[in-house]
Amino acid sequence: MSRLKYRTSAHPSRAGMTLVEIVVVVAILLVLTSVLSFGIFNIYKTSYTQVASLEIRRLGDQVVIHELVHDAVPTQAEGLAALSDDGQTPTDSWRNAYEYDADAPVRAGFDITSHGSDGEPGGSGNDADIHHSDL
Repeated sequence: MSRLKYRTSAHPSRAGMTLVEIVVVVAILLVLTSVLSFGIFNIYKTSYTQVASLEIRRLGDQVVIHELVHDAVPTQAEGLAALSDDGQTPTDSWRNAYEYDADAPVRAGFDITSHGSDGEPGGSGNDADIHHSDL
C-alpha cells in the first residue's frame, strides 16, 4: 500500500498571507462599506420625506371625514388638534408640528404643510416643503 503525502505549501516559509495582502483586503472592505453606508443613509433620509407625505395624506383624509360628519372642515383655531383624541397637534417625521390652513386657495379648501427637515419654509431635497395640495 502506498502512502500519500500531502504538501502543505511549496515553500513552507511562505504559508499564509503577507501584511501587504491583508492591508489591501482591509482597504477594499473599508471602501465597500463606505459606499454602501452612504447609499443606505440617503435611503434613510428619503424615508422621512415619504413618511411625512403619507402622514399628510392621512391627515387630509381625516379632515375630509371631519367635513362629512360636521359639515365643515376644522377651523383655523381648532387646527389639526380637532382630529386627534388627545387634542395634540400631530408632528411630522422631524418632530415639527404640521401647519394647517383652513382657508387655503386650493381645490380641497384646506392645506396641510410640513416644512421638511429644516423646519423652515421653502428649501429643496429633504428640506423642501410638503403640501397636501401637491399630493
